[in-house]
Amino acid sequence: MLKDDGVIFISIDDNEQAQLKLLCDEVFGEENFVAELIWDKQHSQQQGLFKTYHEYVLLYAKNINNHKNIKGGTGVIDAGAIKKISKSNPESEFTFPAGVKFEAKDGVELKGTFGDSEKVTVVKGCFRAINGRTLEEVTLSAGWTQKKQMTEFFAGNEVYDTKGQKVIEFYFSSTGKLKCRKERTSITPPTLLPKYGMSSLHTDNLKELMNATVFNNPKPLPMLSDFIRWFTGRADIILDFFSGSGSTAHAILETNLAEGKKNTFISVQLAESLNVDNEDQKEAVEFCLNLGVPATIAEITKERIRRAGSQILQKNEENRPLDV
Repeated sequence: MLKDDGVIFISIDDNEQAQLKLLCDEVFGEENFVAELIWDKQHSQQQGLFKTYHEYVLLYAKNINNHKNIKGGTGVIDAGAIKKISKSNPESEFTFPAGVKFEAKDGVELKGTFGDSEKVTVVKGCFRAINGRTLEEVTLSAGWTQKKQMTEFFAGNEVYDTKGQKVIEFYFSSTGKLKCRKERTSITPPTLLPKYGMSSLHTDNLKELMNATVFNNPKPLPMLSDFIRWFTGRADIILDFFSGSGSTAHAILETNLAEGKKNTFISVQLAESLNVDNEDQKEAVEFCLNLGVPATIAEITKERIRRAGSQILQKNEENRPLDV
């Protein structure tokens, strides 16, 4: 069911993690294993030799070759576009047009060979800064690290680096070193996920939405929102085939609002009956009875999605329409 660029996240605890990893390696292929994420879930009193505070999230791709980077990040980054001349990074010439951004003081002209380990040589033309720009066309020789991107950029084409980050501009620093400014569009998340807070916090948040404790230990919305941001585009389909409390659907609605996306979802949950004799489920049973619906997990899932949608529409009154 996964698209060629699809991924799957599977949450699992200590008891079955090892067996699940072996099964997924067989189904998806070891080469398509992306990461084993560790969710710092709860710090509670426990018996035994060790206290287990975490669960795992296994991440596999349909085809790992379709995922060179993880989406995310904001702002811009500036990186050098020359390196020390060597066999692996040989010297070559490049002709820059007039009007390239130049951060040197007005009237400064660089001549001959300059720079310490990253040497640059003026081969032809005048390398002078006038009003923050190069005065005229100039040919420089150096150990360029992004010559292909430079050629495409100065030809007027849209350019992306090997990480999929868009090149905004090439420019010269005050010392004449070529720099590249890019949009930060990829990130490298850690496999340890400690920042989402304890399970009790998310139980309380869900209780506030539902006016009852209908689920214990729901998945954190911020964690699910990050998973969605990392691998989805603007109009993808997300399948949650063990929907439980409906947290995934809720997270999709929130990220759609926050980022102007149109991702859709399919939530699957069996109509598993709640047990009135189970102390942990009594409040959920009463919740369903008050709604006049069967006392099943699926009914709670549906109601959570409805309430999440209504809450998001209230937040979005100034920006309607929003499809929830």
